[in-house]
This record gives sequence, C-alpha cells and structure tokens, in this order.
Amino acid sequence: MPYNEYNDDENIPILALFNLRLTSKTLGEAATQVLLQDAHITWPICRWSSFFTTSIENAVLAPSSTFAPNIKKIRFEFATRWLDWHGTGPSTYRDPFLISNQHDNEPYMQARFLIDNLPDILKSMPRLQSLQLETPTWKSKGEIIPYAPDLDCVMLAALTHGLIDGLVIANLEGLTTLDLKLPCTHDFLELSEKLSDATCNRLRHLGIGITDATGENGHRGYIQHATRERDNDDTYPASSLQKQYPNSVYNDGVFELVARCRNLITLEVSGTHYLNGSSLVLPDLLITLKLRRIRFDASYLGTLLSQVSKIYLDDVELTTGFWNDVWKILLLCLSLTYLETRLCTYARSNPHAPGVRNWLLRCDDNPDIVTPLDDEYGEYEGLREVIKMLVKRAGGREFYPAEYTIVDDLDHLSS
Repeated sequence: MPYNEYNDDENIPILALFNLRLTSKTLGEAATQVLLQDAHITWPICRWSSFFTTSIENAVLAPSSTFAPNIKKIRFEFATRWLDWHGTGPSTYRDPFLISNQHDNEPYMQARFLIDNLPDILKSMPRLQSLQLETPTWKSKGEIIPYAPDLDCVMLAALTHGLIDGLVIANLEGLTTLDLKLPCTHDFLELSEKLSDATCNRLRHLGIGITDATGENGHRGYIQHATRERDNDDTYPASSLQKQYPNSVYNDGVFELVARCRNLITLEVSGTHYLNGSSLVLPDLLITLKLRRIRFDASYLGTLLSQVSKIYLDDVELTTGFWNDVWKILLLCLSLTYLETRLCTYARSNPHAPGVRNWLLRCDDNPDIVTPLDDEYGEYEGLREVIKMLVKRAGGREFYPAEYTIVDDLDHLSS
C-alpha cells in the first residue's frame, strides 16, 4: 500500500515506528502465530524500495523469519503504477521490462531481485494457498508513427522459469488458487509442460491472462476504423516478444494447462489476440467460467457452457453458427444460475454473420453495451429469454445480481 495511505493523519509519527521491535524472539514468534494466522500481502514493483519493498524482502527472506511461514495469499505486482512519494504528482512507475527503462531504473532492480529470488520466496511460504502474479499490459500504436515496445525477452523468460522453479521446488501442498497474468501464450505452454500433476490437481481456482496485446488483432481499440472488408489494424506492429513467441502460434498451451487441472471449480481465461477455443476442455467439477477475447464454433461453445452454472462472456466471437444456437442450448440447462454477456459478436470469417452492423460493433468499446446482437435474427430476444429464465430461477429480479441493462425491463419478475 502506498505510503500516503498509511499516513492520512499528519500528526501520527509513522516514521517513528521504523525502529519498533519485539525484544523477545520467543514472544515475537508466538505473536506472529496469533496475529498473522491469515496473512495476505502484496509485493509491488514501485519507486520507493527503501521504504516498502526492502521491508518485505527482509521480512520474507530473513533466515529466522516468522512472517513468511504464515503467509496464505501473495500477489506479485509487476504492473502497479504507484503515485510518487507524496501522492501528489503523476505516476513515477517505469515498466521494468522495457529495455529503454532499464538504465538507472529502481523498479528494474527490484524486478530483477524478485525474479532471481522467486523460488526461495515461494519456498519460504509453506502455508501459501493463493498465488497471484501480474505483468504489465503492452499495446501498440498504429497511427502517425507506428510503435511497439522493445521488451527484454530474456528477463521475461527468467520470470516464467523462476515461477515454474518456485512452484516445483516449493511443492506448496495448500496452494488452491493460481491467478497468472503473463505476457504470452508460450508462458502457459511451459507451465503446462513442467508443473507436477500434484500441483495441477490441487488447484481449485485458475486464472489465465495474456498481457502482450501488441500487433494486429491484439486489442479491440485497434479496429476503430474497421470496415466490412477488413479490420484495418495491420499498421499496429508487434513487440519484440510477439515476434519471438506469437500468441496465435502457442494458443493451445493455454488450454493444455487447463486440461491438466482436473479439479477446478473456477476458471477464467482472458486473451489479447483472440484465442482459438476449439481445444478447450472443461473439468468435470467446474462451476464458474469466465471467457474473454476467445473465438468458438457456436455448437461447441454451447456444449461447453451447458456444463457450468455461472457464465461470464466478454468479447467472445463465433466463427460459425449463430448466437441463437447458443441461447437455445442454455435454455435447456437446468443447472445454469447466472449469465453475464458483453460484446458477444461474430468473427470476420463467420459465413453466417448477420450483417455489416456486427462488423462495426466488433470495435465498440462502450461499457454500457450488453451485447451487439442482431435483432433481425431475434438474437437479443433469445438472450433475453435466457435471462428471464434465470431471474425466475433466482426467485425474482431482486435476487439476480446483473450488472448490465438487459434485466431492467424484468423488474416485474419478483418472488
């Protein structure tokens, strides 16, 4: 947490606490067991390591640490953009993975330290239950002067290998939640090949996110000038990482990791370049499924969704078939309890796509849009029927926690 959030009252001498120590080692160990039974920490890459991150390093890596063994949840944030020291100016964060930022860059030194010590850090946390790691998101610029970030691919590879080594060496028997936002699909291919069966089978919650959105087809914002004929995003260059490990080439690595985690109850998969979901196979116990920027055949998607109870779809495209094909399947699902959709539309290659309106809505980034379905084909009405069924199943509108406007006209469906 930033310094200024701790120091809301200027009269409190926070700095005086720097020298606070428990003089009895035995008392310190006993107090740690009581006070830190459920310790959750965030390890950011920020500007002021001498104040914050060095304290974490000492607390976790010290040979006699009583803090690390009690940590149950940790989040490594390589992507956090902290405010400056006083919290009054713009962000002073500098991406540690950009080669142009690595000269005399304190976040770079912090990131290197964390990557180099990641196996030891995870090994020091035997009670860890939840591990989250997030890298920055990278985008291209395609207008006037095309630009793509020059990333340190060696350092990014070291991060992935350090994470894998840590998970393998530490053998975290209590780890049930793994939420990783990594640069490219190749990272998840490596994870799928090297994690042990025991680690994969222990997981109950898995989050997979891709963060390198550079190059053609990498981000919805790139197709703001799309036409019926083409997306017009070929002027957006790829990063040095995408040139080496294109997301489209290692697409199946994401779903190979999912296939190895057989006991999941929650799964989230979020792409940048549209993932091909044809190889996604869901675990038998799955309850909640969240999908973003993935393409499916309509019949296959409907089959997948019929296996879960809670569904979140964001920027999902159909390569064949209609969305009504999906809604008809969901109407028959007795176990379905929740559906949230946003920007459910059609891939350009879909031969059955309704019309030009869908091409244009593929690039709409309006958060108020529920889904750009074509009324001419009754698709919006088909979705509405599914939601109507779920509202009734929940016991009325007041018990159905929808975030978007599709249920606004269903308030009469009360218990």
